Amino acid sequence: MMDIQIVAIGFVVMLALLRFSLPVAAVMTITGVVGGFLLYGMPLVDSMGSVI
Repeated sequence: MMDIQIVAIGFVVMLALLRFSLPVAAVMTITGVVGGFLLYGMPLVDSMGSVI
């Protein structure tokens, strides 16, 4: 379950990546892939392989 601390950490990570002048789409993709990997592991990464 996601609580406010997890959401806050994700928000801060996204802001930090945006601070490095990365495009918004790249930051959202990086955050989504890393978060999905941490939550579901390799099955999620395997299923996303054809999409990304």
